[in-house]
Amino acid sequence: METRNKLSRVGWCVALVATLGGLTISVGVASAGKPSGGGGAVPAGTIYYVLGSPSVDASARGMNPDGTNKTQFANRTRGTASRLTHGGKRWFLHHERLTAEPTNWAPAGRVEIFAVREDGAVRVRLTNDPAMDYFHGSFDWAPDESASDVLVNGLARRWSADGATVVPGSSGVYGARLRFDEAGNVIGLDAQPAFLVAVGVTYAYYGQELADADIYSWSPDLTRIVADHLSFGTASPDLRVIDVSTGVATTLVQAAPGGSVDNPDWSPDGSRIAFESADGRGTEAIEVVSPTGGGRAIVTKQRSGPSLNEPKWSPDSAHLAYDSMVNTSPYAVDVWRVSASGSGATNLTTDTSANAYVLAWR
Repeated sequence: METRNKLSRVGWCVALVATLGGLTISVGVASAGKPSGGGGAVPAGTIYYVLGSPSVDASARGMNPDGTNKTQFANRTRGTASRLTHGGKRWFLHHERLTAEPTNWAPAGRVEIFAVREDGAVRVRLTNDPAMDYFHGSFDWAPDESASDVLVNGLARRWSADGATVVPGSSGVYGARLRFDEAGNVIGLDAQPAFLVAVGVTYAYYGQELADADIYSWSPDLTRIVADHLSFGTASPDLRVIDVSTGVATTLVQAAPGGSVDNPDWSPDGSRIAFESADGRGTEAIEVVSPTGGGRAIVTKQRSGPSLNEPKWSPDSAHLAYDSMVNTSPYAVDVWRVSASGSGATNLTTDTSANAYVLAWR
């Protein structure tokens, strides 16, 4: 899916109109290569994106869902746009490799989590644990826009004291509560992140135990997560819904042989999960599926052309933003918007001078 290979990517991270429960499903497909028109009124909210490389230096930005009022926030904000505007300030999460703090298992420096205010003037280091490896950087607030003690979550693993092996059973989702001051600024965590739930099959890689999930998304009620899973050997990648209290995982979508399913995002109304897919034969798509595995449908697809990546739901669960490689030579990536029915696909960042990658829609 595009050139950002899942193993090397660091820091990242329809065609269904229905009410679940046996009602009629309507499918519509729109090409990602050109706007299809229609789509009704422009939805509300702010689309957050980064301009530049998500894994190197990038500037966090925001824009209206029609592509107007583009605003630059903090520079070098590699991470996830906040679900919370606290005290009138937006906050972003990112992870950073600390080259001055190497360990036996990370001689190039371990990875820790930071919060940065939208203006870049306040930057807070949130985690400090030499035994932890926040290895994929899939970090997000819990989906609660009103609570002041919002959870911050991330995929991580814990290493043994000698730095030789991963502690068995430690790979998974960790969570911690943010602390704010009276002015609404993030000032740290209540405690270092605690283990919440494992995120899937563990495999052996050069004698180490690793969790094979890359990106996850919370259900709105905080009882479940959906995670995409890398696969090795003959198994096809899949999406799995995991119950946080029991750890029970259920396969939601299995990729076609040679294909992939990645980057799930749970809709705010809880009814659908969006994800990107590739069939292994040159077609890539943005799809949706219900949390129980039914109603799978294509929103927009592209064959033998630009890739489609990282769908993010609008606050009303009726639209999606995603990024698409619109040219291969010269290489160019733009942020698009499309309705949940597949209509109105629109390129929002054609005026950018660098690649644009969607972060969130809030």
